[in-house]
Amino acid sequence: FYTNFRSVPDSVWCNPVFRGAKVVYRNGSNSKDNNISKLNNFKDAYAANMVARSGWNAYVVLSGGYNKDEYEYDGYDVGNDDGFDAMALLSVGYNFTGNWFVGAGSGVQYMDQGDRLGVPFFGQVRYSLFKHKESTPFIDYKLGALLHTRNIDFQDKCGFFGCTTLGYSIGKFDVGVSFVVSKIDLDMVECNTGSVNLSLGYKF
Repeated sequence: FYTNFRSVPDSVWCNPVFRGAKVVYRNGSNSKDNNISKLNNFKDAYAANMVARSGWNAYVVLSGGYNKDEYEYDGYDVGNDDGFDAMALLSVGYNFTGNWFVGAGSGVQYMDQGDRLGVPFFGQVRYSLFKHKESTPFIDYKLGALLHTRNIDFQDKCGFFGCTTLGYSIGKFDVGVSFVVSKIDLDMVECNTGSVNLSLGYKF
């Protein structure tokens, strides 16, 4: 038996809210715009907490490209040689406020000329333009010394090392162009080495 039984109009049954659905968007814009806005908010939150977060971070960078040696004696050019080089660098440091990163690291650099192998030791400063965006341009500068470990003319000799990278960060990945310079005094001449490399990095 039923008491106070009433028929529900079809228009009510067709209303999703009546069946328990929740209204997500109730402003004047369409749902597509709101979905885009929601996605952008998610990306910004991801960037703030993962990409440009403050705290300790580590970078691994692989690069390779064109390399050239220039030899000087008493201020005069006495020859040059070109080839290719490849580098693998690891650095660890602290990210301040999402924009500035300061750290130190080491790695290996292989140079085709003379089958040379060097170990760079460097300090690092990195500046990211946008600290709370998933993607941002950056500039990275490494400065230190390069210890040569192979080739009889270079072995156990240490000289200047510098690397400047202009790049773009996409999430945890970096792509960029690196300009690498090193200088070392040999027995009779001074060797100045420069290279232009394409680089790919990953942030931990």
